[in-house]
Amino acid sequence: MVLVLGCPGAGCSTFLKTIACQTEGYTSVEGEISYGGLGPDQVKKYYRDQVIYNQGNSTTVLSECRK
Repeated sequence: MVLVLGCPGAGCSTFLKTIACQTEGYTSVEGEISYGGLGPDQVKKYYRDQVIYNQGNSTTVLSECRK
């Protein structure tokens, strides 16, 4: 399990969706993503149930982001 913290708009959701191979709808994805030598297509095929992005309820602490 991975926890990524950041202020709203910092790109946390985008990062997590990208590493979970959920890039459909993005205009473009540049660069290379590798999972221990496996590409995104192989991860989608063989590890689909293990690499997941699930947007849930979140609690935002805005006071820290406004500093």
